[in-house]
Amino acid sequence: MKDDYRAFVFDVDGTLTVSKTPMTALMAAFLEGLLRKGKIVGIISGGKFSVLHDNVLSRLGERERWGQFLVMPTVGASLYEWEDSAWREVYANPMTREEFVEIQKAFDTAFTQSSFPRPEAKWGEQIEYRDTQVTFSAFGQTAPVEVKQAWDPSNTKKQELIRLLGPLLPAYAVKAGGMTSIDVTHAGIDKQYGIERFMEHAGLSKEDVLFVGDALYEGGNDHVVTKTGVDVYQVANPDDTLKQLSHFAVV
Repeated sequence: MKDDYRAFVFDVDGTLTVSKTPMTALMAAFLEGLLRKGKIVGIISGGKFSVLHDNVLSRLGERERWGQFLVMPTVGASLYEWEDSAWREVYANPMTREEFVEIQKAFDTAFTQSSFPRPEAKWGEQIEYRDTQVTFSAFGQTAPVEVKQAWDPSNTKKQELIRLLGPLLPAYAVKAGGMTSIDVTHAGIDKQYGIERFMEHAGLSKEDVLFVGDALYEGGNDHVVTKTGVDVYQVANPDDTLKQLSHFAVV
């Protein structure tokens, strides 16, 4: 890592927060420290904007510096910035309800071909329409972390489903999300796309940016960011993020 990055982009679940939970006060202080140093901060996640707002944005102070903060829900299929005291959508790549039905049917077919049974969603919707993305979550969006961790620790189930879905959804990008989730967007929409649009909008070069994520390994949901040419840094969890990067936020 260099010492002079102009911008930091963070994955959310597993990097800034434990899956689908609010970030801690310590993490909020870290991000606020980056803003006070004049850094541009971005977050990118498979989650929709309302989830990112509740778990990250609502925990932040430093409102006068929110103009330096960019939010990329649904793996960068949309981008939000703070303008005139509100979060404004800069761009979006919406999916239609007809596409949602098509994707639902593809999951139905994939599970008839899979080597494991379809889980029972007990904690919310299993297939969710997120305006710019459709997301499958094995046990529902709000399943307990321990349930998520136990289902597919080696990622083999998600990868099998992704292989089965590929021929069924040739016009879409199908990729691993969180511990039990698979994200479907229009073809070409992924975290690489999101980071490139982030740099374009903020007037940054790849040398200006450090991306931080917990799944940069081959097959991980952050790995595609390596194709952008920005510097990347792998962390193990939110505590590790603070341990490894807190020095950047010291004023």
